[in-house]
Amino acid sequence: MHIPLVTNPSAVLITAGTRIRMAAGALWRLTPSQAHGVCNTTGPDRLHLIADVYANDAYQALAARPHLSPSATAGCPL
Repeated sequence: MHIPLVTNPSAVLITAGTRIRMAAGALWRLTPSQAHGVCNTTGPDRLHLIADVYANDAYQALAARPHLSPSATAGCPL
């Protein structure tokens, strides 16, 4: 689980052929089963809280409702 605390418009996560801007304060789930990386071209530095979690009932309920806002990928073509 990722919670971006500080980010900027040039910071993007690239996974599965898509660039994603992870909004500050939002909760993001990343299952790194595919190649992925991050690009932060102009800064400033970004700061994320990252936690490994167990797949218990509460997590399964959260994961069953994934949502990616269209604005998270807008303007981020590969």
